[in-house]
Amino acid sequence: MKRFIGFIIIFIIILLTNACTAKLIDTKSGKPEVIIRNTTIEKVKEKIIEKFIQRGDQIEQEGPHNLVITIKKMTFAGEVIRIHYTFSFYQNGGDVWVVSDVSIPKYEGMVGTRFYKMAYEFTQDLLLSIKNDIENNQSM
Repeated sequence: MKRFIGFIIIFIIILLTNACTAKLIDTKSGKPEVIIRNTTIEKVKEKIIEKFIQRGDQIEQEGPHNLVITIKKMTFAGEVIRIHYTFSFYQNGGDVWVVSDVSIPKYEGMVGTRFYKMAYEFTQDLLLSIKNDIENNQSM
């Protein structure tokens, strides 16, 4: 009986651990990421900042290899939530690898919520759009 209870407890822990670490989007890291060919970190950061500024969002912090942007969103219930987007940049030869993470302070610990999923999908789409812009302009 003790073995059975021990097995059940281990099984539940495994299930909970897998549920908490589930990827929200289909990338290698499970976070928004992209590799942009033949460019520089500065050019990629410039494009990201341009996209967010056009939307009226706020640049919180900018460093040589990172960028933090905060946006405010209104939920369907009428509450305002703050979403922090952190972008990390890695130069590899002529390519730039961009990895992003999302933090929603009001919903910390609830990574699987729809807010996180929507924020991850938005960020991945944004990164892919920037990748296409930069790589397509190089071939002209």
